[in-house]
Amino acid sequence: MSDALSDDGSDLNQDDSQEDVMTPAELIAKLEEAWLNEKFSPELQENRSEVVECVMEQLTHMEANLQRVKKGDSKASIHRMEIDRIRFVLSSYLRSRLQK
Repeated sequence: MSDALSDDGSDLNQDDSQEDVMTPAELIAKLEEAWLNEKFSPELQENRSEVVECVMEQLTHMEANLQRVKKGDSKASIHRMEIDRIRFVLSSYLRSRLQK
């Protein structure tokens, strides 16, 4: 009986943790998928606000990490370009939704 309860409880925890454990790369991939679907669809697609919020949080963390990097570091410019690219995809996604 306790095994059945622990199995049910662990399944619920796994479902919750799967959303929390999403890597930044998976998150960006979901944003890009939502962006392309929205861009090429004639109708307004389902709102992906959870992805947008997570990406915005991720961008905040990335910019905070970028502030700690030395100015002359060559990696800083690459990270800045990546932040700018993600911001472009995010703003383009939101702009496409607003236009529809």
